[in-house]
Amino acid sequence: MYRIAFQSGPYQGKRLLIRRRTTRLGSGELAHLRFPADTGIEPIHAILEENAGLLAVTPVAAVALNGKPLATVARLRNGDVLDLAGIRIRFFIEEISSFADTRRVRGPIQNATALLLLSLLAVQLFLVFFTARWRTFLDVPTPEATKEEADAVALARAEAERAAARAKRAEAKKAEASSVAHELSPIDAPTIALTPADAPAASPELKAALENADFAPVDTNTVIPVPQVSPADDRIARAQKTLAEAVALAEFSDMPGAIETLEQLEKDFPAFLPAYEEHARLLARMDRPDDAIARWQAGIRHARDNESWRETARSEIATLRKLMAIRPAAAGEEAADTASLPAASFRDLDLKRLPADRDVADMRVLSFTLAAPKTETRGISARLDIAFFDRAEDGTVTRSGATVTPSNILLTDLFAHSSAPARSFDATYVIPRGYREHEAARGHPGRAYYGYVIRLTAFDGRELAAVAKPHSLLLNPAASPAAMMGDKP
Repeated sequence: MYRIAFQSGPYQGKRLLIRRRTTRLGSGELAHLRFPADTGIEPIHAILEENAGLLAVTPVAAVALNGKPLATVARLRNGDVLDLAGIRIRFFIEEISSFADTRRVRGPIQNATALLLLSLLAVQLFLVFFTARWRTFLDVPTPEATKEEADAVALARAEAERAAARAKRAEAKKAEASSVAHELSPIDAPTIALTPADAPAASPELKAALENADFAPVDTNTVIPVPQVSPADDRIARAQKTLAEAVALAEFSDMPGAIETLEQLEKDFPAFLPAYEEHARLLARMDRPDDAIARWQAGIRHARDNESWRETARSEIATLRKLMAIRPAAAGEEAADTASLPAASFRDLDLKRLPADRDVADMRVLSFTLAAPKTETRGISARLDIAFFDRAEDGTVTRSGATVTPSNILLTDLFAHSSAPARSFDATYVIPRGYREHEAARGHPGRAYYGYVIRLTAFDGRELAAVAKPHSLLLNPAASPAAMMGDKP
């Protein structure tokens, strides 16, 4: 979660609170933060991704960070300014981590609210002071009166008040004694008229009307039924608790555990729609759009009486299908001939380990360059997948559950210009504090960083380039192209 403030452009002066993990900036239908088309913003101009308390920007079109052109993925810090075709956006990232210090940007509304609260507090203090000293304010003697005269006046007033109180108590006792003396017993009590003795007699017309009137009887014993508590309330509470557990597993990057929990929740509570929604969004984050669409469709079948949820599901399905449709080639371009796909290569690989801090136990940044082949690559779409791997104490190598930013990149044009010899990328491997202990509690103790694999795959599934360290990882089933693309190996 972070804030942005527009310093120029059509939204100048406005501030937004961003809660999405992935936010696409552009003027197209797929953009989450959409700009007018006449501003020069591309359909998808840049992508913001938040992972493990870090915010990164991936440029898709021309982007400048703090006045410098940006060609690769970069981490954003508090106060950075991003320039998109002349539209400047400032970032406030002090709230991006749950461990970060909470800071608030004060505006006119906050200042007015604080002033109002101070005014109310002053009024209350004045009322308390006046209540405690009201006699002093009301009994102020005249300037010419002496202190002795003022005391005499106060003493006389107090005596008068005491005398009036004694008289009132005596009158009350006398009235009580009189009512007891005239109290009638139930047996000897005579018939008491309901009307006063001096009341005028009813006219013959009124008596005849009362005798012939047909008044509806009044039922004073009506019982209002109390609504019963639905027996499904307990089931909903248990479903919500299970959903929270699945979300927590996903936050700790335990995707298999989260998926398994959501599948069991859908089996136990088929009509609980939030489970389908969380399941679909999680699959979309894992780059499994077909499975995500299937989960949305399953939820639609159970949301017969919830048209609003069905509309949301249909909109998400349409968005996923559009994203899948643009993967083979960029919009308006012809697909390349699979026989003439070029061979690329990775160069200048550099892995740096950064110092740990209070939020992060292990953080590594992998930098590399995708070198341009000698053949023409314009118009060729490809997919770049990056994965890190851990090794356990028994020597088992598995794909790490760490947060990786970015884990995959869709390249709708391998090289923006034929004169560009290469493209540079950065990938971040992050292990939050407590994550290794969480793995050990789930039966996977002793896991530690082992290596990485980078694969470049064409839209038809042909592998254009691959590199790994150690090189033996390329033969590991967990690092196969199918496994790295989100499918089961």
